[in-house]
Amino acid sequence: SDIAKHDVPAEVGNGSDVEVPQQARDEEFGGESAQGTFVAPTPRNSVEVLIDGRQTFRKFYELLHNAQHSIDILAWELSLEFGLIQVKDCNPPLPVLVDPVQKWVVLEDVLLSRALAGVKVRIVVWRHSMLSYVTRFLYLGAVTIEREVALLERRCKRLGLSVRVLHTGDRSETHAGMGVDEDANVTVVIVGNPEGILSSHHEKLLLIDGECPEHSVACIGGMDMAIGRYDQPLHQIPRSYLHDLSIPLTMQPPKLNPNAPPRYNGRAVQPILRPIRFLWHDAQVMIKGPAAQQLRLHFEQRWSHSITQNIPHTRHVRLPAPYSHMTSASRPLEHSPRRNTTGPSTPPPHTRACDRHRDLPGRVKPHNDHAPKHEGCVVKVFRVWTGVLSGHFLFDEFRSLIVGARKFLYVEHQYPFQNFTLTYYMCEALRNNPALKVLIVTPVKTDLPSGLVGELFDWSQDHIIKHLHLIHSVAPDRVGVYGLVKQDEEAARIKPIYVHSKLIVVDDVVLNIGSTNMDNMSFFYSSELNVSVLDHEVAASTRRRLVSEHLQDFYTPSMDGDFDAVFDAFRRVSQINHDRLQNKEALVGRPVMMAPAAEYEFLMKRVYYPSKVSKLLYKMGVNTEELWTKFWQLPSKIIPNARL
Repeated sequence: SDIAKHDVPAEVGNGSDVEVPQQARDEEFGGESAQGTFVAPTPRNSVEVLIDGRQTFRKFYELLHNAQHSIDILAWELSLEFGLIQVKDCNPPLPVLVDPVQKWVVLEDVLLSRALAGVKVRIVVWRHSMLSYVTRFLYLGAVTIEREVALLERRCKRLGLSVRVLHTGDRSETHAGMGVDEDANVTVVIVGNPEGILSSHHEKLLLIDGECPEHSVACIGGMDMAIGRYDQPLHQIPRSYLHDLSIPLTMQPPKLNPNAPPRYNGRAVQPILRPIRFLWHDAQVMIKGPAAQQLRLHFEQRWSHSITQNIPHTRHVRLPAPYSHMTSASRPLEHSPRRNTTGPSTPPPHTRACDRHRDLPGRVKPHNDHAPKHEGCVVKVFRVWTGVLSGHFLFDEFRSLIVGARKFLYVEHQYPFQNFTLTYYMCEALRNNPALKVLIVTPVKTDLPSGLVGELFDWSQDHIIKHLHLIHSVAPDRVGVYGLVKQDEEAARIKPIYVHSKLIVVDDVVLNIGSTNMDNMSFFYSSELNVSVLDHEVAASTRRRLVSEHLQDFYTPSMDGDFDAVFDAFRRVSQINHDRLQNKEALVGRPVMMAPAAEYEFLMKRVYYPSKVSKLLYKMGVNTEELWTKFWQLPSKIIPNARL
């Protein structure tokens, strides 16, 4: 089979019920190689790929609301005030702390509602370094995570919930053996950088009921539960409030497309902040099965290290095996022989009888935005954890995906090929395989530094563009590099859709997805989680859904199994958009050309992208784009021959 070519046994790759060797069965529940990554792919997993914020956070709400034993979160960014779903889209009963008259169901309300029901909540969130404090201020809201957690702590005490907050920077707590209150309803650990000022704990893991393998669910990918991440597949540019208040409906300019869906204002897509500042595209994967237990092991090891700072102890944290045949009362974690009392707590016992543990459907109102559910999938978990686990298994997996592709690679990444070695492998793969095609979808402009600052840290926007153009130059007829943009239906503004997803589809047989960017920071300085799903239906379905969203009306059913047709459609639409940008005409779709270099330089002059100064002014309440539109462009559109 095609999957067999990708170093996976054919009988495993097609999702059949295969007999897994005893060693592999043991590895499902904590087996690792000496270097620290998971050894064997695990069969019989259920997989759903969630695309964009609306679908992802709706599912997160359902999972959190249905949690019956524990909620475990690893976060790079976390906004406790983040709205997961609108109240009008929920079926009763709502979480007990959610006011039915409010507009959004907020993450903090859901977590504390479940804590009141006896569910243990554990959160490990990265504490940003000096440089990241600035970024957080400009993008997300509260200046520090400490401030948000302090508000959470006060609220827990008012509700009578026991809460424990630890800061790994305070060595007096961990070294004095204070540890963690095992009976706390809510525990938050704020961790520092794994290694150096530029490193980070970059995983985005949501784990529900991990101590109950038959019902545990794990979600990983690129999606942070943080303000700015919620968006819909339409990726509309919201209408500003000043626009609504200052211009009567009868005087508003006509739409460019009369059949376009109705415009919404900022609060329909972005809770808390006024109008949304970024159009955000992302992807997440939800896993049930043995792979979820491997992800649980990673959480328990991160939990142990965040409390003890003890690397040998962390490496020896294991889950018992075989897990599924044990009763809930006999499922403690296994630690090193010298158990440290400051290590991770024993998972709480079931808050409900095991035979009553069930999914509770109907948490949200009926909708037509369901993610396909795939059963019997083979999943392999990869991770990197600088400073604790050795080896570069994630980097090696990316290399294998590139050099092992036979027909095509569909790459949708935030920082594609920032790492030069991967760029070299990609160029060699194109030279060695004349049949290989590569389609790359990425942000028009990333948030990485450029110029001397980027060179200093070896982490630059300039590297990405230079490497993408190098790959394109090797085989211009077989490589496409595209950004995504959206045109305002009323003011003809053009804004980029920020591609934050981190996934690769290889030959429609392998899907790699997770938190890992294709950059030096992820591979060598941070902690990351990825999975490779070795299943034709998952890979092909995900690629079809993504491509149809990007191409919209230009996508036809004949492209479902024809990647050449998809490749040609992207090239055709982007060429039309290039010509229309030159003539200042309305665009016909989202893809725009980013290669060769001349096309990219032209594109950057035509697409609005907020500068750091405009972001700072917006944070202070001054919307530069809104002011420009209001005082310079709008009058001439509303009142013919108007003069300013």
